[in-house]
Amino acid sequence: MEGETVEVAGLKFTPYLSQSQIASRVGRVAAEIRSYYAGQELPILLCMLNGAFVFAADLLRALQMEVEIEFIRYSSYQGTASCGEVSEILGLRQPLRGKRVLVVEDIVDSGLTMARLMQELERQGAKEVRIAAMFTKPEAFRGNYTVHHVGEELPNRFVVGYGLDYNGLGRGLPELYIRTE
Repeated sequence: MEGETVEVAGLKFTPYLSQSQIASRVGRVAAEIRSYYAGQELPILLCMLNGAFVFAADLLRALQMEVEIEFIRYSSYQGTASCGEVSEILGLRQPLRGKRVLVVEDIVDSGLTMARLMQELERQGAKEVRIAAMFTKPEAFRGNYTVHHVGEELPNRFVVGYGLDYNGLGRGLPELYIRTE
């Protein structure tokens, strides 16, 4: 239930953002994206699995634009920390040469996974690449690229819910929870 501490795989988490706060941020990000692409060729949404599927679904509905969506999966996490190594698990299914791409990500923290994806999209010849992340952790970010649309900046602490998990659990929590220290 909203407002209560939850336990996920033995770790305790306290509420950080409610469903209504998250919905408000998704709406704001969708409005920014609609404004940016007004009168332009629409992008292909490239959803980073597994975590971004919840954000991508909500964003797709809030955009009120007819866009194509593709899925890709990279991984850099083990437990509650980024391991520093990025591996591709599910690659692109279609060529993106000459196309506009809007990467939809659940969270950008260190930025290593996104940096690897950006290199791949550049190699493929995408016309333009922009990033929409529901959450970012500015204190942890080590990338040299811009996250164009951000729902919420978070402290550098571990979070679950709204698609984010701990060892595969907690993704279905509709609120965002932060680890109790």
